[in-house]
Amino acid sequence: MSKFNENPFKKNTQVKCFSNGNDYMLWLSSNCNNKCKRYFKNHPESNCKLNDMIILSGKKGFIPLHIVKKIGAKYDPLYCQAELNQQCREYSCEGSPF
Repeated sequence: MSKFNENPFKKNTQVKCFSNGNDYMLWLSSNCNNKCKRYFKNHPESNCKLNDMIILSGKKGFIPLHIVKKIGAKYDPLYCQAELNQQCREYSCEGSPF
């Protein structure tokens, strides 16, 4: 069992967003990989800091709360879990001016 978190609203609180690796890969493929114009397939560092943080911490299943809030999610502070929105708030497709 994980350690009790006295303040589940701290910026770097680790939040469980993916129930398994399949959820993680599905979310990335429908938001970042090859779909968002902020993501660069052949570039070692993407232009999207959210993508970088998800890749670094998402493989463990936990993402910092401040990143979860930027992406957009329903956050449950009691269990430190979040259900990510289907689409990232900062998602932008090719035709978008932003």
